[in-house]
Amino acid sequence: MSRQICRRGDDFAATLGKQRDALLASDGKQQNDPSKGALAIIEALKAKQPPLHLLLGVDALELARKQLAAMARDFDAWETLTRSTAFDEPA
Repeated sequence: MSRQICRRGDDFAATLGKQRDALLASDGKQQNDPSKGALAIIEALKAKQPPLHLLLGVDALELARKQLAAMARDFDAWETLTRSTAFDEPA
């Protein structure tokens, strides 16, 4: 599998260049393996029922679960107000 980074243009050195440099500096130090991620995507796409949402890496899974739990707490806390917006039942 080939991963290449395009040559940086001087016009973008002050903006996108900084992001590119940060990505290059983190190469090989990231928590997850990009090659394994690519293979996981391919495997998911070949499935009879591919996932609508595919999380790659333990960090992504943990973050998503925390976010879902926070959303559930908000839903529960505001359920009464949420339900109060429905039309009243006819008498």
